[in-house]
Amino acid sequence: MSSHTAELIAAYGALASIYRGNGQFREMDEYREKQSALAGAGPHRPDVLFQSALDAREKDGRGSDRAGRLFANSVAAARKAGDVLAENRARLHLCVHRLEAGGAKACGDREVQTSHGELKGSGIPVLALDADFARARIHSLRGRYREALADMDRMTRDLLFLRQSLSGVLGAWYWLNRTAIFHEYMSISLALSRGETGNGNAGKLPLLSLDRIRLIESTDRQVTSSVGNAADREEALRVLLAQRDEAGSKATDELQARLVAELKAFRDQFASEAVPLDAATLETLLDGLDDQEAVLTYYFDRQTVY
Repeated sequence: MSSHTAELIAAYGALASIYRGNGQFREMDEYREKQSALAGAGPHRPDVLFQSALDAREKDGRGSDRAGRLFANSVAAARKAGDVLAENRARLHLCVHRLEAGGAKACGDREVQTSHGELKGSGIPVLALDADFARARIHSLRGRYREALADMDRMTRDLLFLRQSLSGVLGAWYWLNRTAIFHEYMSISLALSRGETGNGNAGKLPLLSLDRIRLIESTDRQVTSSVGNAADREEALRVLLAQRDEAGSKATDELQARLVAELKAFRDQFASEAVPLDAATLETLLDGLDDQEAVLTYYFDRQTVY
């Protein structure tokens, strides 16, 4: 496959996903069909099927039979191509889909942990975030809200760091998932908060979650800083990320491990003025209110008001 064809496949895919994010399904289908025709049965096939499944889920709704078939086809195509990361990503989303459709035995815990671990260890930020988000949704759908909240907290910390320190590395992933992230985070926080009613803690978890979302949404206006040779490290890290992207499914364990370690080191030295509230700080702030003061938080979009 020529580089020009590969670029066209990526371009058509990006346009289809943008139209999906905007709810323009006719245009979404048009560009996804163009992408699929160019990709054929080649190495891009697993991703085209995966993105087509996301299209179907958005267009047809949760539990869509068409989305389920496409996720399953993506798993099979990735396995045939030897693309371990594409297979594990599709497996996690297939599990989410089956649970949403009411499948009690959609996937086993070991299968979920294996797929999650492969994606987290890949060194690719988008896949690591996607893995945490998918597993959080799986935990939530199974009623394991504490575990779901832990995954969401971890994912939003990483998301805040990446959007502030390595702008652009996530592509359109956050834009395409921002509404789903918010609703999932609030749904989990509210489910846990209901169990706190009567002991003075009701409403605090949603408040902490709203603060994290607020910071992520306002990263463009946040001033960030780092210590040491931050600019040089950032440039070296971007080079490593480009090498990882180019290697695709053929990346060596050494490259992946090095990238994961470099990301961790860069994050450890990164300092930001945008620090999320923690439970202790929130408690201190609330204790400072007098009897005539109260905190009212709210958020609304086209579908929901919190």
